[in-house]
Amino acid sequence: MIRRGECNDCGYCCRVISTVELYFPTKDAAFKKARGISPRGTKQIDVIDPCQHHTGIGCAIHTTRPQTCRDFPTSPEEIKDSPCSYRFEDEAGNKL
Repeated sequence: MIRRGECNDCGYCCRVISTVELYFPTKDAAFKKARGISPRGTKQIDVIDPCQHHTGIGCAIHTTRPQTCRDFPTSPEEIKDSPCSYRFEDEAGNKL
């Protein structure tokens, strides 16, 4: 898997620190549908904790930012349904 693209300064990586899957044990199908919960009772949500160094127009410590920030995203799942401009391809250039 190869990461392609350039950062578009969307700030997504500066706000969303993880995605978690919640489980809802209810059998109420109408409740699940209304809340966007899968039929098996799970829903993925983003954990949002804005970085204190993101100014709203960019990163104030961009040249010295942590390695985790430099490496983001490491997989297509990390940026699914986000404004991030990176994309992933396989060795043959096929979009993942």
